[in-house]
Amino acid sequence: MSPNSPYQYEALANSDFIRLLQLKPAASDDSILQSDLIDVNLSTAPDYEALSYVWGNDDNPQLLHLPVGYLKVNENLASALRGLRYGVRPRLVWVDAVCIHQSDSTEKAQQVALMARIYRKAFRVLAWLGKADGKIINLPTILKFSEMAKQIGLKSPAPENKAIIQKWFYGDPEKVIWLEAAIHELGEANFPKTYESAWFTRMWIVQEALLAKHLLLRLGPYELDWNDFERVMIFIKAADAALQFGPVVNREAFVFYAWNLILVRHRWDQTSKVTDEPAQITYYMHQLKHRRCTDNRDRVFALRGLLPASSGLNIQLDYTKSIDEVYRDLATTQVKLGNMAVLSQAGLWKRQFFQLPELMYEKTVPVPACGYLPSWVPDYGSDATFSEVFYGAYVAADDRMSANNAMSAVVSFSRPHRLTVEATVIDHIPSIHIASFIHDQAIRADHVTCFFKCRKFFIKLKETLEARFRDRSSPIDEDRTTAFAYSLVAGGTSGAYERMYALSKPIRKQLDPLTLWQNYEEQCISETGDVYKEMQKQHEASATARNRGIDYYSRASAESTMAWYYHIHLQTMLLHHAFFISEKGHVGLAPSITNAVGDVLAFIRGAMVPFVLRPLSGDPSEYLLVGPCYIRGFIGSEVVERKWKEGDTIHIL
Repeated sequence: MSPNSPYQYEALANSDFIRLLQLKPAASDDSILQSDLIDVNLSTAPDYEALSYVWGNDDNPQLLHLPVGYLKVNENLASALRGLRYGVRPRLVWVDAVCIHQSDSTEKAQQVALMARIYRKAFRVLAWLGKADGKIINLPTILKFSEMAKQIGLKSPAPENKAIIQKWFYGDPEKVIWLEAAIHELGEANFPKTYESAWFTRMWIVQEALLAKHLLLRLGPYELDWNDFERVMIFIKAADAALQFGPVVNREAFVFYAWNLILVRHRWDQTSKVTDEPAQITYYMHQLKHRRCTDNRDRVFALRGLLPASSGLNIQLDYTKSIDEVYRDLATTQVKLGNMAVLSQAGLWKRQFFQLPELMYEKTVPVPACGYLPSWVPDYGSDATFSEVFYGAYVAADDRMSANNAMSAVVSFSRPHRLTVEATVIDHIPSIHIASFIHDQAIRADHVTCFFKCRKFFIKLKETLEARFRDRSSPIDEDRTTAFAYSLVAGGTSGAYERMYALSKPIRKQLDPLTLWQNYEEQCISETGDVYKEMQKQHEASATARNRGIDYYSRASAESTMAWYYHIHLQTMLLHHAFFISEKGHVGLAPSITNAVGDVLAFIRGAMVPFVLRPLSGDPSEYLLVGPCYIRGFIGSEVVERKWKEGDTIHIL
């Protein structure tokens, strides 16, 4: 075969064989790319490195020359191969685009299935961050601050790093000045050029980075060991948190991608050998939700190598399946393994309208048999699926509910899109109260207007509750005010609720939801309250004077400050949730798309929280999953204890 002809791949001996690319040495980056492909058994392969890189586009293909032909590779890969060549000896590298016959779908499927083993076995993974584009990366400066992070005692990547660095500079103004200068010096050393690389944004690089024995970052001619990179990132993160002067260059790249990879890699190092829970994939999907994929199926496929075989999540890479089928298969497997928490990531409340245009509010339209993402299947391509403001409000929302007393799930799948479960319908929802004004960004941006609208909403809501049940006892033997207060914050156990205390510094002891509501009534509802009077003063002032609002809370009393941050927290809750009053008098929070006509509260066997379901016409046992909810005093454990005998078999579509 002529060296001037396209290279013709030969079949591998068996499914345990791979190809390795032998890069020929070159005197300069301008030399043509010379290489060879050798077949090896992966189990007995010689030492090799594996390349992790961004594929990029094929607009300007380059030639990779082999003894019997050539291959076309994209520009980014060609740059990587040129930059990685040694001067006097060959280099043995595994590169997916070259070592896999991309036009042979059978071989491609076999080789992709081996990728986790390939990256694990490589003695080093080379992360190609791209060309330096003429930037000089001052490695001695970067390494100096890596060593400084060790000397200060910063840990990887521990929450206490902020306190550690604060203790280090406490009482020493010169250290504070030095710290500010250090961040500037790292900028001058072009350190941000590393974490701004597109490499950090991609989904597929995550398993390649996590599986690496030794990870080496390569930016043009500059090499930086991952451990040094991580320590410098920790140094910057701790300084940013401690000094709060915003030193981070390109914060989005820093936080969403580079720092995110550090967190995930740290979690992997801690848990990969000690847990095989199928729920682990939920953690990775949550953490990696901002990463970019050209194909949303890769949000599932790219995590395949991180799952131990004992997890039971056997993800098959099959690009003949639609996105809906891939998502449904994963959810089906998780539910079969008992991970009913997957239902809390699903539901109509997390869907874009185009996904269920005819089913969102209209229940008379028949469900299609295919091309449909069932309501019980999470949309893994949506940011909302793993948003804490949606999901976190209801998880562990009552101290009487724990994993130990949740009954095991009973599920089956009579049709691919239909989940069959045992469930107890608790009650119907005739009354939904939504703060529609909170969805107006202009109102939310005006803290004075929003304050008075929220105040009016809560006054009317509490009056409605008291009027409706003035002559009726509570179904849980609890006074209405307590039930109301706890329901407004979904029991007060979410992460957002806890962060409210971190912001309101004068309050050191975490208060219960009833005490918080009573304080809010005194400070905000009552016209004699300090917050009310300040808001009234700002309401009467000019728009410019209104901006003093935040300054006021920096000098307000502890009670006023707490009431203000409680008010902010309630705004967040109202943005995504609706307050409901059921027929039997139960109160709580439900997804904001809950319907007051037809929707029901139900407990699904094996789940940790109750759900809102929407009946479908035709078959009384068929429902759509709207989303999880909070019912004061009537969490899943109590359903198990008191109501399970009333459970029925239902189908969720």
